[in-house]
Amino acid sequence: MVLIAHFNEMQRRSADPETAARYAEACHSRGDGRDIFTQIQTPTLVIHGRDDQVVSFEEGRRLAALIPGAQLVSLPSGGHYFPTDQGVAARVVDAIDRFT
Repeated sequence: MVLIAHFNEMQRRSADPETAARYAEACHSRGDGRDIFTQIQTPTLVIHGRDDQVVSFEEGRRLAALIPGAQLVSLPSGGHYFPTDQGVAARVVDAIDRFT
């Protein structure tokens, strides 16, 4: 819950209510991006926490499935930002090293 509270506070500080509402409306009017993601031709690594408290792991799985040839790395983490746990952070670095 602390991560969600931090995320919510960051959102509140990022934009005034009117700007945030316009941004949300613009995002929803663009659709889900499926048509764009399926056209990506760059090698892509999707790193996602299995217990992400902001965006479900299923969304990460869906994104990786849409991007041709994308690799998905699942992390044992509930954080949405770069992990602060040393073991999880080491897994991220290792995944990026292997990918590149």
